[in-house]
Amino acid sequence: MFPSFKLKKRQLRRRVVLIGLDGVSYEQIIALGNSGHLPNITKLMEDGSLSRMKSSTPSISPVSWTSCVTGVNPASHGMFGYMNRRRESYGVYFPNALQIVSPQIWDYVTTANKTTVAVNVPHTYPAKEINGVLISGFVSLDFKKAVFPQQMCSALEQIDYRIDIDECLKDRDTIYDELLFMLKKRRETFIYLMGRVDWDLFFGVITGTGRINRDLFNDYVDPDSECHVNFIHYFKKVDDLIGELVDKTTNNTEFVLISDHATAASKGEVYLNTWFRNEGLLKMKGEGKAFFEDIEPKSTKVFALDSGRIYLNLKGVMPDGCVEPGEEYLSLRESIVKGLLPLKDSFTGLSMINSISRKEDLYQGELLERAPDLVLQAAPGYELRSDIDKDYLLGKGRHEGVTTSQDAFFCMRGVDSSKSNPRLIDIAPTILDLLNIPVDDNIEGNSIL
Repeated sequence: MFPSFKLKKRQLRRRVVLIGLDGVSYEQIIALGNSGHLPNITKLMEDGSLSRMKSSTPSISPVSWTSCVTGVNPASHGMFGYMNRRRESYGVYFPNALQIVSPQIWDYVTTANKTTVAVNVPHTYPAKEINGVLISGFVSLDFKKAVFPQQMCSALEQIDYRIDIDECLKDRDTIYDELLFMLKKRRETFIYLMGRVDWDLFFGVITGTGRINRDLFNDYVDPDSECHVNFIHYFKKVDDLIGELVDKTTNNTEFVLISDHATAASKGEVYLNTWFRNEGLLKMKGEGKAFFEDIEPKSTKVFALDSGRIYLNLKGVMPDGCVEPGEEYLSLRESIVKGLLPLKDSFTGLSMINSISRKEDLYQGELLERAPDLVLQAAPGYELRSDIDKDYLLGKGRHEGVTTSQDAFFCMRGVDSSKSNPRLIDIAPTILDLLNIPVDDNIEGNSIL
């Protein structure tokens, strides 16, 4: 049980509950609903509508959830991927919420003298001070820095609250057990804070859906798998929680259900830096195990970071850039597009790249200079990797499910959004609209209402 978190007197006013299901596609929620496994979510859809929703580019959790809570694109908020390039070298680091330069939705809510409860939203670590409660999602390195206010830490530790499962787990039954335990603790926290805090916005994310899709997706696509029933059982438990949360809301509370991106069955990993090395565009210092710090800058024209982000070694941008701005840059960029777009799976003959976008066509904002020069979107099932020391182009996927640019989904009780073509960056202005908070001019998204 949670000790000593003070109950605030509840006042009658319009509120918003938003629950996110990480990594769940429009197609998956439809399929599970049509099979009768999600009665509560199905009722929510029948009371409103279910729409495809355009995710971020790239369609990965750090970029997607940050775009969702800021209402802007990566060149405005600063989160481009799981790792960022160090500006003073060719090394990389793992960014956190301190690198997000745009206001997040709870900042606007706080400014309006309203209260937010935000639980388990990815890439909100370290937890910032807000008017309300913020419990960070993955990746959170120090639990005490993942919780605001600090007085919540001991309460969460007492119930054995988990932010994420152990990445090293391999046994399928153990993974299922851990996911169910994590969901149970998420439920306890959601229900407790929903009833104990006088909130205006309740924003909770269930990240176990992304983990189960990533690690155990074969059990979903193969109904004959001996663990298929376990996969379905987990989603039934998620549906039970959604039903419980809906039942706890009143008529003056709007209920929104979304996902951030989709998941597809893995067909393999594509090592883009291997292609660059084979083309003579990427050189490393020495032999053997290599890191990004080992890039030989005078002989390197280009390299890739995670999720299909391509950086040219441009003079004036990179610390030892060798690509001249202007004609050389544009010509090299176009030759890379022409070389990568036709890449095919050598085993199946399938195309591995769906599209390639130039940064100025994709992003806008004060951080455009830091954006990748090109962003690739993989064909469904292929994961674009940044491993820099592989000697082959295509490898077996380490995960059963991979993120894909296929559609996320949007569902709101009592609202027909089927013709609104929602985008992930429309979520923040929609919530602000529902709470009667003016939408800042810097927000790029539009209210879905």
